[in-house]
Amino acid sequence: MPTLKCLGQFNRFDLTGFTADKTLTFTGSSAWKDYATQQVMGTKVELTITKDDTPYKTKDGESVSNLYNKLIVKVPGKVDLKIGTEVEIVDGEATVYGEYRNQLSIKAKAVRPVTSSAANGGGRS
Repeated sequence: MPTLKCLGQFNRFDLTGFTADKTLTFTGSSAWKDYATQQVMGTKVELTITKDDTPYKTKDGESVSNLYNKLIVKVPGKVDLKIGTEVEIVDGEATVYGEYRNQLSIKAKAVRPVTSSAANGGGRS
């Protein structure tokens, strides 16, 4: 049977579904630079998962959570947020990568504070 190539480009990660039952908190930022040219392309925003109510599948009866894991989101432009602010990812796309497929690369239009109505379950995306 022939080996197929470039199958990874057809994998899609449901970032909205992944973040739906989570609270993301802003914990820092740094310059997002192009690896080759070192030109600043925007901001790398560091988020911590501070609440994880996602109903994960269990393996061998072991419960799973991503609580307190960090996400790095690359966004164009500057980000001006206070550490500890609850945020949401705007128009994000994510790709799973790594030898064990346990790494997540996220690019988004923006990261913005969650509004009070969204924080009460009325509109978080």
